[in-house]
Amino acid sequence: MAAHVHGLDVRSWRGHMDGVVTFAHASLAAPLHFEQRPESIPTDGDADGTFRRIWPASLSFGAHLASCPDLVRGKSVVELGAGSGVAGILCAAFGAEQAWLTDLPAALPLIESNVARNERVATRCTAWPCRWGEDADIAALLEQAGVPAFDVIVASELVYKQRPSTFAALVDTMLALGHETSRVLVVYEFRDELFDDLVFFERMLTHYDVEVIPLRSAGTGAPAAASRADEGECEEFLYVYVPHNVCLLYTSDAADEEDS
Repeated sequence: MAAHVHGLDVRSWRGHMDGVVTFAHASLAAPLHFEQRPESIPTDGDADGTFRRIWPASLSFGAHLASCPDLVRGKSVVELGAGSGVAGILCAAFGAEQAWLTDLPAALPLIESNVARNERVATRCTAWPCRWGEDADIAALLEQAGVPAFDVIVASELVYKQRPSTFAALVDTMLALGHETSRVLVVYEFRDELFDDLVFFERMLTHYDVEVIPLRSAGTGAPAAASRADEGECEEFLYVYVPHNVCLLYTSDAADEEDS
């Protein structure tokens, strides 16, 4: 059963307007609703404004979770750079025990608003500030969450033309928040500046093994995504990382069965 997204034209940069996107799937008791506010929230000096937009690959990630909920079911989850909170809320909807949605302080009001509008999962979602590479922020997050480490770390649409120092801080934060068998789920859309992003992927491979899953069966109802899937092309991927010497237990069999 495919997931469906209704509302804004989330595939188009020019289509990013204030409004609500609805995500529905047969396995969910009720649809989820996510607001973006690119036209109405002023940016602070410590944020570039991208957090205010809903990015399409996060919705494709949600559709994948609908087919493979064991990725997050029953697990403690932290989303880094949560933005509007879409990916983390979707993790909670598909069974995460707790989902901590972290970002810079400027992003938290939008995250909190989206958590509140999804009452069925709100008690399992918490918005919390966390700056990458800041030991004090990381320690405070773990203390507040009441866990020594998180089972799943989510980074959705974060890897795009960041400075090497920013990528280094992001990877260091992932390492600090995880344990010896944690999974890191990186949702990535290929764009024009792939070379700039290789710094991140190369750094990840010094610490993790990876399985790459195409998100071509997202079923989000967006024409551009559907046309690429029909043509056998894919621009959105899920990178499933586990620490070295840990067996990659994840398999996309459920998604493969749905495709067939």
